[in-house]
Amino acid sequence: MLRPAERELSRSRAAICLFGAALVFGTAAKARGQGPYSVPRAAEPQVEISVGRTAGSPWRLTVDPAEQRVMVRHTRYPGLEMDIDADGPEDDRRYEGITVVREGNRLEGTLYGNTVPFLSPDHDAGRTRFLRVQALDENLRVRFDGGSYRQLSAVGPDLPVFFEVIFFFDREHRLNGVMNGLYYCFPRASGSRVTVTSRQQEVMREFHPTTKKGYEYFEQIVKVEVKDPVYGDFRLEGLIERLQLESHGGQNAQVFEIDLDHAYKDRGQKEVLLRFQLMAPFTPVVSEGRVMPSRESGRVR
Repeated sequence: MLRPAERELSRSRAAICLFGAALVFGTAAKARGQGPYSVPRAAEPQVEISVGRTAGSPWRLTVDPAEQRVMVRHTRYPGLEMDIDADGPEDDRRYEGITVVREGNRLEGTLYGNTVPFLSPDHDAGRTRFLRVQALDENLRVRFDGGSYRQLSAVGPDLPVFFEVIFFFDREHRLNGVMNGLYYCFPRASGSRVTVTSRQQEVMREFHPTTKKGYEYFEQIVKVEVKDPVYGDFRLEGLIERLQLESHGGQNAQVFEIDLDHAYKDRGQKEVLLRFQLMAPFTPVVSEGRVMPSRESGRVR
């Protein structure tokens, strides 16, 4: 970390990373306190952003250090963008996380006057300290680190909580992500239908603007399927020891919450490893009369 005097002279630093250049930016950011979302958060230290890209990767990264954001594009799928926000809502009324943008449609919504992205790290754990975005050949790796497990559980270790996604396209041109850590998903409460499949049963819930504020828990979940009239259909597959679905009430939020941190808070599951998939394919660019193929990956490098 730079000393305060050095930070004033230089607000960014460059470092060499394996197969790419990493840019690390430090700017003053505001902070987060423990929820709920209706309570303002306190001042936070800087967030460190690091980006890197291998030669030939179709993912393109642009960093805005002043806004604490990384913008992502894909050369073969021009209809996809990502807006990755590193800091909290105090300066721009936007929570940290990953907003997927499909054909100009931003997968995000309002929550108590702030905007929350589609995928977000665990806000209850504490402030985000590091954001790393790496374009590794066909994969895009995004990782948030910050806070502490002890903020979520009195017996938890005083170690940073992480949320990591490795995005890739499959052979059917669908966007996939291998997600791990503790995190949230915020679909729209616009008549969305959620099917929750456990090892014992399958249940369905619907969320509308008129859905009352409340929450419900489910045990040992292996699949969550969402039919969202705004975002389109998507699914989560893996093992969630305990899942919370929460409605914040139509007057306070456009979104409802798929909350995965109760797997740790209540059941001790520190890493919720899921495969995420947007069901509708993206349109690839056409080169010399042929659709450019998509090479399915998803390997952790």
